[in-house]
Amino acid sequence: MFDLVIRNGKIVDGTGNNWFYGDLAVEGDRLAAIGWLGECEAGEVLDATDKVIAPGFLDIHCHSDMAVVRHPECRAKILQGVTTEVNGNCSFTPVPVTEKTREYWQARSYFIFGDLAQDWKTFDEYFSAIAGQGVSLNVSSMVGLGALRAAVMGAESRPPSADEMKAMKRLLTQALEEGALGLSTGLIFEPCAFASTDEIVELCGVLRQYDRLYVSHIRGERETSIQATQELIEIGERSGVPVHMSHLEAVDRPNWGKTEREIQRMLDARARGVDVSYDMYPYRGSPIRVFSIIPRWAAQGGYDDVKARLRDPATRRRIIAEANPQGWDKILVARFGGRTSDPTDPTDLTEGIAERSALGRSVADLAREHSKDPWDTVFDMFLADTSLILTQTDMLSETDLRVALSHPLGMIASDGTHDPDALLHPRLFGTFAEVLGKYVREERVLRLEEAIRKFTSAPAARLGLRDLGVLREDARADLTVFDPATIRSKSTYADPERHPEGIEYVIVSGKVVVRQGEHSGARPGRVIRK
Repeated sequence: MFDLVIRNGKIVDGTGNNWFYGDLAVEGDRLAAIGWLGECEAGEVLDATDKVIAPGFLDIHCHSDMAVVRHPECRAKILQGVTTEVNGNCSFTPVPVTEKTREYWQARSYFIFGDLAQDWKTFDEYFSAIAGQGVSLNVSSMVGLGALRAAVMGAESRPPSADEMKAMKRLLTQALEEGALGLSTGLIFEPCAFASTDEIVELCGVLRQYDRLYVSHIRGERETSIQATQELIEIGERSGVPVHMSHLEAVDRPNWGKTEREIQRMLDARARGVDVSYDMYPYRGSPIRVFSIIPRWAAQGGYDDVKARLRDPATRRRIIAEANPQGWDKILVARFGGRTSDPTDPTDLTEGIAERSALGRSVADLAREHSKDPWDTVFDMFLADTSLILTQTDMLSETDLRVALSHPLGMIASDGTHDPDALLHPRLFGTFAEVLGKYVREERVLRLEEAIRKFTSAPAARLGLRDLGVLREDARADLTVFDPATIRSKSTYADPERHPEGIEYVIVSGKVVVRQGEHSGARPGRVIRK
């Protein structure tokens, strides 16, 4: 007798092979049988007629580091079929942390970590806290170079000393020993942006000892994207570790069309023996921060340096003159908390722009309302709250997006970030339904089987998670059952917190977590330690 049988489904096994009809049986937390099972006995039977049975979706690029603690039912992801999240991307992880870095992270990464009031300092403590309270899906994490640098060097922008490098290597080794999947960087975010190529290559030597992955939000996604892609390849070539690019983007109209060139560079590198891959999300828009839209010289140093430049009228005029023109009507305010970055500075730099009322409005609209230049509007908001985040809704070209989503080298991920004080991006709630509804069913950019491979077996294999991502006997019983005729994302830029249609059942470790589109409250997920 089986614990659970799912009958009469269209089985897409995650490998990219063609679908086939059949039944699937679960015993405990494992898949027990696949095929036509006849009149077998089961504790529960689910009917999947006209539905797809797929491996649970694996989101290789997440920022749910704190959300899985504060909201362990993980509704944003589990209700779109995700059964495993990989956090710790773009160099941001809440551990390892020392007392001297708590204030640093709170000031600079509040939008990801919140108040960091928890007591943990290591991955073992962090993972144990998650497992102790239970979680609805599986949780894993990279370790961020930003966290390593902050723990050892604080806000320093210089190269590490020999002793500091040894200390970072010790922390990295400890994180890998405690289960982190690899090392992540976010080379446009401080303090990780201060790391040189040589520094990263040296740290990757530790990864090589553990056979782990290096994942990077590369150093440039606009005019320097080709060079930044080459840096990623160089790191892989010199260190001998597999490397992976987070969200392959050619940002802003002057750079549209570069995606194919970046992929070709990766293919050329693979021909030389460099193990390189990438992922992408299915949206043209993405969050942006002030650091990414001003000239590189103006973004050098830390927050205090940038703020000083923006407060100087002559320097501000130079920055505006050299910055790329922006379509301000397509740029929305996604996060503005109204908190002053400097509590000793009483100046109301926003001149009446209310914190919550700004969310979802375009910069152009706010500038008109307050009779300001759009650049001045953005800079004044940043000076009042350095956690300011904007969303540029036409950042990428549709052609580039389709190329990135469809190429066999790429995977699909959400890059979803939780933030209670922000207007969230629709990709947090809708990524996988957007792919299956728009790019598979409606526009046929991807075959159903290939789309599912890109967020099941492909990321599982990339991370070395051998019992996930494929439907085969004795694999982990993580499953998503959906209606291919109705699945679609309902999340939009204006109203992002809407769950998709068409997800029927989601099963984690053999337990039904989502039943006919509704969360059961179950928390059968586990912490995945490599």
